[in-house]
Amino acid sequence: MASSTLQELPLASAPLDLSALEEKIVRAIEALNKLRAAKAQADSAIDDLKLEVMARDEQIVNMQKELISLRKDQEDARSRVERMISQIDGLIAVEAEG
Repeated sequence: MASSTLQELPLASAPLDLSALEEKIVRAIEALNKLRAAKAQADSAIDDLKLEVMARDEQIVNMQKELISLRKDQEDARSRVERMISQIDGLIAVEAEG
């Protein structure tokens, strides 16, 4: 049945415009090329951002180490000051007694 239906359709009802088809194909290829270029650009930007994130991660690690070191230095200084205050308090107490 399908073959008889195809035979009954006149050729004029399905004009074959090769130039229009070719133009659509050309536009589709151009669009595809633009999309590929945009994807390549986006991939490049992603790679750049990944490198930046890695560099910042390294900076964060270094800053954390420095912060730990500074806190240790602060605690050492606090301990020394507390010992000096204690020694001064002891000297004042001895001087007050005698």
